[in-house]
Amino acid sequence: MAIGFMLLYTKFSNVFSKKALFYTVILPFIAFFGAFGFVLYPLSNLIHLEALADKLIQTIGPRFLGPLAILRIWSFCLFYVMAELWGSVVILVLFWGFANQIMTVDEAKRFYPLFGLGANIALIFSGQTVKYFSNMRASLGPGVDGWALSLKAMMSIVVGMGFTIYFLYWWVNAYVPLPTRSRKKKPKMGTMESLKFLVSSKYIRDLGTVVVAYGISINLVEVTWKSKLKAQVNLMLS
Repeated sequence: MAIGFMLLYTKFSNVFSKKALFYTVILPFIAFFGAFGFVLYPLSNLIHLEALADKLIQTIGPRFLGPLAILRIWSFCLFYVMAELWGSVVILVLFWGFANQIMTVDEAKRFYPLFGLGANIALIFSGQTVKYFSNMRASLGPGVDGWALSLKAMMSIVVGMGFTIYFLYWWVNAYVPLPTRSRKKKPKMGTMESLKFLVSSKYIRDLGTVVVAYGISINLVEVTWKSKLKAQVNLMLS
């Protein structure tokens, strides 16, 4: 999905303006998260392909157990992928791209650390929100799908925040005077041309190496090391 988005984004960036590209990218995320909370999850028992997955397992065997497990609960897997892409697309591409567009280098030195601090403070509020709705589920009566209610509430917040981003982006472009820069006509490049350009630049190539190294390190820590730690703790407790 990340590779597919990269290909689409490269194509769209050669077709749309910066503002149209921003709206085109963020609106599908807002629509999906709203649809998941109010449509896909309530209908999950009907739209999940569990019978088809069972039939395929009997036909082709357990070698494709992983892909068939994804097929079995495809809407949940799609939600996971979209949630992961939100951080990669909306924050890394849209937000920082817009910040680079409207700020000078001197302003970036002052404000970029504050942006990073604000992102970490936001985690506190999101954690408290999840805690609140978790406690709310505990107070519901029997027979009530507490998870469905809390999911609708949290997805409503996500949709509301998404439209807030949409509005603020429109307002800044409409009413805030942006810094003037010398405009150079940039050639339109496809995916392969863009990759060749990035590889040819030593500065960007080094930045890419840092990003890849960070991705490998965080996955080793978040997935492999923590899973081994959890298994060790369970062994000690048992």
